[in-house]
Amino acid sequence: MLTRRLLDRAGQSGRSDDKADVIRHRLQVFAETTGLLVPYYTERGILVAVDADQPPDSVTADIQARLSGVAYLSGGTSYD
Repeated sequence: MLTRRLLDRAGQSGRSDDKADVIRHRLQVFAETTGLLVPYYTERGILVAVDADQPPDSVTADIQARLSGVAYLSGGTSYD
């Protein structure tokens, strides 16, 4: 489903490098590298997950709302 969504987006934005094989490779690299951080931060209770399958302004508002009460680990200062 994600590959299909990215292919649709590529058609709208005109990105010539967004082909199915390139997208699959990017997702594989993510899973092997960055994806490993999800369980790491989840286990520590510091992962803030958001639904990114919505308009950018909504994603931004969701992130800001979820981070508004979170304190920095070292200084106790909130993200506001």
